[in-house]
Amino acid sequence: MILSDFMQKLSALYDRFLSLFPPEWHTVVSIAIIVLLVWWLLKLIKHNLIFIILLVIFVPASIPILVQIVNALIDFINRIIAR
Repeated sequence: MILSDFMQKLSALYDRFLSLFPPEWHTVVSIAIIVLLVWWLLKLIKHNLIFIILLVIFVPASIPILVQIVNALIDFINRIIAR
């Protein structure tokens, strides 16, 4: 429930951000945001890979949480692409 509220607020913030640009630039801005998010996520994983592996090994309850986070990110990216 809290996650869906967060996603709605994030989506509204994204819409306000896009409104700063002309409509013909929305695709370019969205692609740039996706590229930056992927780059940041890969950099984060690269630097913290050992900690992520230890988290998954030692805290089995973290797997559903990580799955939910990944699903939320995929849902958000799909919303960005759909606009």
